[in-house]
Amino acid sequence: MGYKYGVWYTYPNSTFNTSHQGHFTVTCFMEKEDAIKLYHDIANKYGTLTDIYVDLNDTIIFEPNIYEDDDNNLQSWGYNGENKIWKQLEEISKKYKCNFSHQPHTSIFYSKTEEEIKKQVQQNQKENQKENQIKCKLNVADICSDDPKYWTIIYPL
Repeated sequence: MGYKYGVWYTYPNSTFNTSHQGHFTVTCFMEKEDAIKLYHDIANKYGTLTDIYVDLNDTIIFEPNIYEDDDNNLQSWGYNGENKIWKQLEEISKKYKCNFSHQPHTSIFYSKTEEEIKKQVQQNQKENQKENQIKCKLNVADICSDDPKYWTIIYPL
């Protein structure tokens, strides 16, 4: 089932060691056409680039099914972020049928098992880094697959 379509702020995969496209979810569980419209609403008001700050010493293990319509049972680990326009993005998103990500966050690794998540956290902790500014680009993503490796950016190409 996946997460249908969504609007993401993506970053280069070299930023973190991920097997999927690195991103901060703005929205998910959208129809494709609505996701593209939301992309344009955000881009017209705030542009397509933003910085998101993460504390690399604060690893988070995210519970499964964190979104209202989420029943994928995917767990992940990653980092929460801070962004100056996130509350405004929530307001823009309210005119669409979607699940908004109230806390900017990025997942580094996904799994259906908690044991695998904990193992990956231990193997991938970055040392001696306090905060990181991540340069992100606005995109629309196809997140219909159950496997994050197959999530793809579909707009703009």
